[in-house]
Amino acid sequence: MKKAIILHVGAGKAPEFLGTWGPIFPDGKFAYVPIPEVDIEEAYAVKVIRPLIGKLRPTYKELNLQDLAPWCIQADKLNWPAHYDPEFETYSYGDWHESPHIRYYEELQKSDYLFFMASLKYYEKIYERPRPEWIESEAYYIIGYFLIERIDRFCRLTLNEILQLYWNNAHIRHIISYLYDGISINKLMDENKELILFKGDDERSALLDVAVPFSKGKRTIRGKTIWWPNELACKILQFKTDDDIIEREERDGRWWAGIVEEEGLKHLWKAVEERNPGQADKANFKL
Repeated sequence: MKKAIILHVGAGKAPEFLGTWGPIFPDGKFAYVPIPEVDIEEAYAVKVIRPLIGKLRPTYKELNLQDLAPWCIQADKLNWPAHYDPEFETYSYGDWHESPHIRYYEELQKSDYLFFMASLKYYEKIYERPRPEWIESEAYYIIGYFLIERIDRFCRLTLNEILQLYWNNAHIRHIISYLYDGISINKLMDENKELILFKGDDERSALLDVAVPFSKGKRTIRGKTIWWPNELACKILQFKTDDDIIEREERDGRWWAGIVEEEGLKHLWKAVEERNPGQADKANFKL
């Protein structure tokens, strides 16, 4: 039985996450805008972004996002290095073993799925046309997926394996950049031993053409305002009542956390297929 987890990725309104949302366009197409490559500890401490000066890290301009300036990305940020993770060229993603984002990853195996969800905004003043009914002004959207080829612990790979399999991953580029500063490879290997790396199948993973809505409206739960799951999300995650949603949000800090089982995957792939014909077959999922 195939399974999946859903991961939130990309820019957000908090300053350390770029201070903006990626755009969704009138036809449902979108731009995937990664978070900055930053010193997260400092960003949280002083609430100021300080891009790390490093090699091997693409800038927003190098990711061809310059057309989003200045209305989505401030022009002076185009030369910031981006934390391009997940990346949809060699299909890799990394996160830490203890991260709540991937809390359930150990239940996944080869041929299961990672689905990626982003916060997107409809910039109505820019498009100069009414917002289509099916597009929210601000919402979560499914934007891509990996058919998992392998899951690796950084500490169990040789340096040659890391460079062969994950050379294009943002975490690995970040680590390698420190070699230029004279930090020993042994020290870097030890400091990053809890890194978990996911490799998607090159032929059966994709960044979608059209985003799939995954939330609708907002609600405030015990002082915390959250984007509320739409009907599709409730089907996929098997929420029967509002209390189910609140319980998941309070337990995991995110209502989309947890394993998506086979029945939920059918609903998810049907929605993806509706707006992106051929993707279910590409990803080897039989509807």
